[in-house]
Amino acid sequence: MEKFRLSQIFTREVEGAVAAKKGLDEGTPFTKLVEKYSECPSKKQGGDLGWMDEEAAGAFMGQNFQDKNVGAVIGPIHSQYGYHLLMVTDIVDESAALKKGPFQTTTPMTEAQSIYPDTGKALFETFQISQIGRTHL
Repeated sequence: MEKFRLSQIFTREVEGAVAAKKGLDEGTPFTKLVEKYSECPSKKQGGDLGWMDEEAAGAFMGQNFQDKNVGAVIGPIHSQYGYHLLMVTDIVDESAALKKGPFQTTTPMTEAQSIYPDTGKALFETFQISQIGRTHL
């Protein structure tokens, strides 16, 4: 299962979305266009919406995120809220990472989470280990 990290430029008016898309086509960095055009609270984080699994990413805007590459820009997409330009900023194939076995007993939690963003959740659900090191009986 792949997880996608997405960023967005959100505008309520089509003109802002068109101007942002034109800027992207001209080579302006996505983060600069977020600063200039986005009306989303995620603007404070450079447009970062965080990690989503394939299903959530697809449901987010009715798009098929399979076969998308890091740096791919999708949109503008019209929704009931306004216009969205989405950028795939990272992709993690969790099933491959788990099969590969990247974790050792000495692997720091921060490194584990960069490989598998839901490490804490998986530990809790699989082994009933909380993120603060307690077991739940």
